[in-house]
Amino acid sequence: MPHYAPNMTREQKAYLAVGQFLLHFAGMETALNNMLTRLLEMKNLEGLVVTSNIDMRGKIYIVQTALNMRPITEDDWLKEARKDLKSVVTMTEKRNILAHNIFLPHADGVEFHLVRAKGKLDLPEELWTDEIFDGHYAEMDRLTLRLKEITDALMQHRASAVLAALQSGSFLPKGGMFGLAGDLTAA
Repeated sequence: MPHYAPNMTREQKAYLAVGQFLLHFAGMETALNNMLTRLLEMKNLEGLVVTSNIDMRGKIYIVQTALNMRPITEDDWLKEARKDLKSVVTMTEKRNILAHNIFLPHADGVEFHLVRAKGKLDLPEELWTDEIFDGHYAEMDRLTLRLKEITDALMQHRASAVLAALQSGSFLPKGGMFGLAGDLTAA
């Protein structure tokens, strides 16, 4: 639940709930940025520059590509990783509701007035209660940790590929982008 001070107005509570959502989202996006920085073997400053110029959709596509290039023997792990990336997309869609629509305090939470105009005009209202906000906060916190776990797993595979390449006498691991794919030169 958002942490409300005892005498906060409804407006202040709405602003706090939205602000806390954005804070949790920023943590999740930072984990995704760190993943890309590590996968693409960039230094921290380079990673900041590059990831600040890629939208969330592009970041997700890059990670999905890395997952699909990894020769996976753990099918369940891959399914869960893909499912978690879909959840990141869902949370990004939720963030877009906050960022691109007007919101007003409501007795039961925060009311968003959406505008959908993709060939047909639709003006739905969406009410987020404290419980809905709490669920979103918890999901973003879970995804932040999960993105770190996925990063570590991908980097562990990368390190194994580099070690195998060095032991075989190859200068660079075969497998192209991220060093995650199998031998792309064998046909």
